[in-house]
Formats: sequence, C-alpha cells, structure tokens
Amino acid sequence: MPPEPVGGSHLLGTIAEVVYLGMLTQFHVDTAAGRVVSHRMNDENTRRLEAGRQVVLTWAPEDTAVLGGPVAEESATA
Repeated sequence: MPPEPVGGSHLLGTIAEVVYLGMLTQFHVDTAAGRVVSHRMNDENTRRLEAGRQVVLTWAPEDTAVLGGPVAEESATA
C-alpha cells in the first residue's frame, strides 16, 4: 500500500461493488462518511481489490472536492 500523502487524508472502508468501465475500474467503497466512488486505471495493480475487502482510501489535500446536497430551509421562529 502506498504511503499516505504528506498532509493528506485517509478514510477506512469496505469495497461494496466493483464496476469495470473499459479502461477504468470503479470501486464503490462504504465508509463511516458514506459511500465513496473511486476510479483506478486498469493498468494499475487492482487484482486483489474485490467486493468485501477492507481498504484505506488516501488522497492529497489538493485532490479534495466536496459536493453538497440541498440546503435545508431554516424554520422561522416567532
């Protein structure tokens, strides 16, 4: 397993699904933060990555993107 990026982050999870997409393989990983989807090139060594396997996802801070859902409306107080 490659080392965690300096100043980077990590998240523990379990592979729930593996989807082959031509040149890419998509991994759906269940984590404490919810489901994360990760992509790997098929020329990378992914032979041991299968559904049910526990993994550690790592990434550098500059590779982080946060997507939000709809904002809840605040209730009016009288």
